[in-house]
Amino acid sequence: MSHCSQGDPADIQPLYGLHDHDYHQEHILDHLSGYRNSTPVRIGNAAVEQQQLDVYDELIQGIYETMRYGETLSEDDWDVMRVIINYVCEAWQEPDVGIWELRDDPQQLVHSKIMCWVALDRVINSIISSR
Repeated sequence: MSHCSQGDPADIQPLYGLHDHDYHQEHILDHLSGYRNSTPVRIGNAAVEQQQLDVYDELIQGIYETMRYGETLSEDDWDVMRVIINYVCEAWQEPDVGIWELRDDPQQLVHSKIMCWVALDRVINSIISSR
């Protein structure tokens, strides 16, 4: 939540480096052929620049599971979740690159739509179980 509570929910990234290190710059290693010649071999990950709507489910699902095992959310945490879910309600119909990290134009992907629905479902269930 510490990364996600700072700023616009649209800026939530699909991945973050450990200990705030920036491992996102991507490089192709031309001298390697990859597993069964599955070039290109890349280090880093350019996904940090992509719109992946399933990331909101991953975040909300993690919070939901934490609450299921007895943790409670502060008012500030609920405020952050509210902002994120409001964004999901606005953005779920937008095209994205999904978990496949497509390198072409964003598309309407069923998986992303379902994950937005799951995020909403988990928030609703979190609210119900916290009462």
